Amino acid sequence: MTALDWLAVHTGDWTGTNRFRFRPDEEYAESPSRAHVSFKAHGHVALVEHTWVIEGEEHDGLLVVGAAPEDDAFQSTWTES
Repeated sequence: MTALDWLAVHTGDWTGTNRFRFRPDEEYAESPSRAHVSFKAHGHVALVEHTWVIEGEEHDGLLVVGAAPEDDAFQSTWTES
């Protein structure tokens, strides 16, 4: 199963809880989070848009995953506010 195959079964809107900490000795903080998974370029590129909250401020990010149709290799880029 390729990364795009895995994402294909997760297409749509998702909600959940984000857990994070800045340092290993800190307690985890939890916040609401949302994600939207979609496909572009005739199914060769997956987009994962997500939002989460830290200290009352909403943040967002984008993961782009692209795959060549002839093999299982893929490239990705990720950006986060």
